[in-house]
Amino acid sequence: MTKGRIAELIGEPESLRRVAIRCTFLATINTFLNI
Repeated sequence: MTKGRIAELIGEPESLRRVAIRCTFLATINTFLNI
């Protein structure tokens, strides 16, 4: 892993976290609706 790559990963956690939370949130809603 290059330093630039690590810097990208450190610089982008907020947007990645939002996407992950959104996906988890939608998956949870779908699960409850399917029950």
